[in-house]
Amino acid sequence: MPLRQDVAEYEHESETDDTVRRCALTRMRLPKEDLIRFVLAPSGEIVPDLKERLPGRGVWVTADRGLVAEAAKRNVFARALKAQAKVPAGLADQVDRLLADAALGALALANKAGEVVFGTAKVERFADVASVARRWCTSLAKIAP
Repeated sequence: MPLRQDVAEYEHESETDDTVRRCALTRMRLPKEDLIRFVLAPSGEIVPDLKERLPGRGVWVTADRGLVAEAAKRNVFARALKAQAKVPAGLADQVDRLLADAALGALALANKAGEVVFGTAKVERFADVASVARRWCTSLAKIAP
């Protein structure tokens, strides 16, 4: 029977494993934010899953254009999925396009929420306010015990 401490340590390890995945190409363990998930579509083609919501087993590759192209070239997806996988031509270009679209969508959403600052004068004023706030928080940290 395991000790309570052993069980607590095991549960703690599983919580940290949720945010860390292994790159199928480099075999390095990295945070999920540094990786892109790919899944096998029903048609047998590899599909990038940027939102990490598509069903099925995922293959994680470091979010680098060169490494995604290398993974496609070396047939890493088929090996990791243990199934036949067709890699579409220009997979790295497709991932670039999807990431750019996601970034523009996030920027548009932030703009709608009023969180984006445009114009030189506004940016400079915002930078001054941020600088003052940072100095104020630093001075508070020195005063607090």
